[in-house]
Amino acid sequence: MLAASCSVRAQSYNVVLIPDSLKKDARAIVRDEEYILEIKSPGKAVLKERHVYTIFNEGGDNIGGYSSFYDKFTSINSISGTLYDGVGKELKRVKKKDMEDRSYVSAESLMDDFRYKAYDFYCKLYPYTVAFEEEDDLNGLLHFDSWQPLYSPGISTQHSKYVIIAPAGYMVRYKPVNCDIQPVITTNGDKKIYTWETSNLVARFKEFAGPAWKEIAPHVLFAPSDFEVQGYKGDMSTWENFGKFINQLKAGRDVLPEDIKK
Repeated sequence: MLAASCSVRAQSYNVVLIPDSLKKDARAIVRDEEYILEIKSPGKAVLKERHVYTIFNEGGDNIGGYSSFYDKFTSINSISGTLYDGVGKELKRVKKKDMEDRSYVSAESLMDDFRYKAYDFYCKLYPYTVAFEEEDDLNGLLHFDSWQPLYSPGISTQHSKYVIIAPAGYMVRYKPVNCDIQPVITTNGDKKIYTWETSNLVARFKEFAGPAWKEIAPHVLFAPSDFEVQGYKGDMSTWENFGKFINQLKAGRDVLPEDIKK
């Protein structure tokens, strides 16, 4: 059974299974990508990600590695990565403990607590495939990442999916941009499940000095309705309600202490 399982996986990552239309002019291809965001409450969620990329030449090496950012609002539970050759044979496997842990202090700030995990297989035998999986705990839901099935210029997409699992009474807000990809909405007990999915997107290109990639590429924006961050509760379904949240943060901060006045 184990041998059969390995054989199926190796076959699925064989580059001969990629349609020629997706290989044309592509430096890399998103073979399979999946995000599952499960909203537990207005302040907590779990995000699971899976990314499988095939790199055709050195122009696609930028997605041959992986990085994941974390801070006091995001905890990385697990990360794993696997390298495959062109026929889908596994070459190397890594886990969270094998990855570098780096600071992400910007040049403009003296100090912050933003950090990231990073790993690169540095493979130069083309084509090759990398697969990464990750699970994060989110503590504070001020925003949701967008879904962009066309990753970057010169990269095609074989399959991409974004799933949001929310309590039945929770309002998930979304907006398709440069596309009309609508979610399939189902229910499971007291949960409502939103699924966006697309396949076989050929590589596109950005003209020199043309619009930014997000201005022309298909993507879907997401945002919470009720949310909670560090004990502060808010509702961003309207500008007025979001303004009330901002006022909570600023309450009393315009009063100067006596020693500062002196």
